[in-house]
Amino acid sequence: MQLQIECNSLKQGSQACCVCSQLFELGQAKIILCDEQGTARGEVCPSCVHNGFDWIKQEFESSTSLRKIAYNRYRPTKLEVPVTA
Repeated sequence: MQLQIECNSLKQGSQACCVCSQLFELGQAKIILCDEQGTARGEVCPSCVHNGFDWIKQEFESSTSLRKIAYNRYRPTKLEVPVTA
């Protein structure tokens, strides 16, 4: 995980935080959470940034794990239907 800081060209409106899912007002800069490959995972709100990088990483990874568990639990399953000749 890494944080990337960019100038915000929009400067208006709100955005959902990729860590806590709360809406926050856009400012002059935006902080983007990226994975190890550099793929942007979403913007981080000022409250989460205040909690620090280690906290952000832990929260994001635990929420990602929960999503994987939920997906695997509730994903459609294939039914095996016997084929008769």
